[in-house]
Amino acid sequence: MKSDCLPGDGVFLTDLISAPPAINLKPVSGGVEIAVLYITRATERYEMRSRLYQAAMNLISKNGRKIP
Repeated sequence: MKSDCLPGDGVFLTDLISAPPAINLKPVSGGVEIAVLYITRATERYEMRSRLYQAAMNLISKNGRKIP
């Protein structure tokens, strides 16, 4: 972390660090449990969560069609 970055200077923690998402799959009775850990800004959290849920639903849909 840069020592000259003060809170409120427009510097976000996500600008200073980066990490790829961590995806864990675990077999459970009746299917698979998926855990996705990621770093995002609080202002983008809802949009990112929605995109992840949509992608998961598309993957598990019966015929692979996109769910509106």
